[in-house]
Amino acid sequence: MYRYVRKITPCRNVLATVTLLATISANAPITMADEAKEYRGIGSARITLSEAIDTATTAVAGQPLEAKFATEDGALLFRVWMVQQDSEVQLVAVDSRSGKVRYLSRRKAVDGLEEKLGPFFHRRPHTPQAPKLSLREAVVAVETAVIGKVVEAEVEPGNAGVFWYETKILNDKELQRLLVDPESGRFRLVSQ
Repeated sequence: MYRYVRKITPCRNVLATVTLLATISANAPITMADEAKEYRGIGSARITLSEAIDTATTAVAGQPLEAKFATEDGALLFRVWMVQQDSEVQLVAVDSRSGKVRYLSRRKAVDGLEEKLGPFFHRRPHTPQAPKLSLREAVVAVETAVIGKVVEAEVEPGNAGVFWYETKILNDKELQRLLVDPESGRFRLVSQ
């Protein structure tokens, strides 16, 4: 019986280690620091996230489901996803400097939206349920209570049919996640 023994030279060992580290880093989860880099341009925005939500709700009937600062083709935008009564979602892009609607996407049905958001919707007749605090009101509360800019807010399903508003705040190049209870308006810091 022959046994093949491969001699590993230092050069091969280093190459194998570098390859392994590159693979691990390529598949590593995105950290809050990495995510904060996405929001670098927020400092030049002339409107706040809550004002972008106001603009979107004026432009499109429905309730805001998610709002986020984004850079698209060099333009600094706030993207606001609005959910309509028929559970279709429409994206409204608001220019972060002028505060005007840049474009509207086509309405799109989202499978499983009602199941994902549970109490956010009535089961019949598909109209959004009104929590005590809207997404916009949660954003305004966070904007006034914390130092930094709110760069993202969304409806986040929780346990036992409860949902939260998840907000992300950029403060001195550091990103923080804050959950807001739509019933009480209380905040809970999730991570820094």
